[in-house]
Amino acid sequence: MKRCVAKARWRLAYALNRLPGMCWTNLVGWVLRSCRLRETRQDWLCRRGVAESRDGRCYCGKLQRPGGDAR
Repeated sequence: MKRCVAKARWRLAYALNRLPGMCWTNLVGWVLRSCRLRETRQDWLCRRGVAESRDGRCYCGKLQRPGGDAR
């Protein structure tokens, strides 16, 4: 991937990460070309992470189960 294209994809990923329904892990996958842009929304892995985590939060911290640790 050319350097300017890579920088643009990272900039777009950071901007999209500000939206509440986007998953940072999936956005990184899109930048690294391991998934498509339409697959960057929070998915079952995000919800499973919330259910299985000790503090009740997903990896990026956007999802939290009720009564979870609010950092």
